[in-house]
Amino acid sequence: MSDLIAIKRELMAGLPIAGPRLAYTRRAFAMLPPLDSPRILEAGCGRGDVTLELVRLSEGRVTAVDHDAEALRELRDRADREGVGKKVVPLKLSLLGLALPEQVFDVVWAEGSVWVIGFAEGLRQWGRLLRPGGFMAIHEMAWLKDDPPAELRDYWTAFNPDIKTVAGYLKEVDDQRRMRLIGHFALPANLWRDVYYGPLEERLLYLLRRLSPDDPARAELGRQQAECRWFRSFPGYYGSAFFIFRRD
Repeated sequence: MSDLIAIKRELMAGLPIAGPRLAYTRRAFAMLPPLDSPRILEAGCGRGDVTLELVRLSEGRVTAVDHDAEALRELRDRADREGVGKKVVPLKLSLLGLALPEQVFDVVWAEGSVWVIGFAEGLRQWGRLLRPGGFMAIHEMAWLKDDPPAELRDYWTAFNPDIKTVAGYLKEVDDQRRMRLIGHFALPANLWRDVYYGPLEERLLYLLRRLSPDDPARAELGRQQAECRWFRSFPGYYGSAFFIFRRD
């Protein structure tokens, strides 16, 4: 029997998305004003691709939170190898109610993680961790068309009930959350096709051949195969977008 977390880590480690995706991390960071050695919280850091890019971009200190202890150990090793170990603080915490002091961070950065608690709840809960005048960057899956086919909508809302159009996400920003939109942009659909879903299908076939027929991990890998098929069958209907906010 395999370790599902280890299988998923191996699956993601073989994908070429990190480099191309970081171009959009850099684009989003460039939307912030100059910051002097900021304190950054990254919610859902994984193995640290974005974490290390944030250190390079900001010359600040990044508190990197994830639930995966092995991924955090890998991040620590990578940071040490790059000579920035003192600028990275890995923390094993759940994203559900982050137990961290309020109004401490200059930036909260969340790429592909806010769906765990929902976009509006992420603005509310994680926004409290920002000092007044601080910034939040969210990168999340989004409908790119207003009328996705019913079967596609049903599939995605079963997995991520919070998925919305860009306009739908922006409606969730209100004065009570004290978060003001600075800017947003959608990532090109071909990025996900070329460096994520295409290579992902190949990796899934490779890993499925290694698993026994009764391995529980097959169900999760099968779900991801279905996601690849949906993306191929309905090109242009969904992708992802970055949102940058400032706390008043």
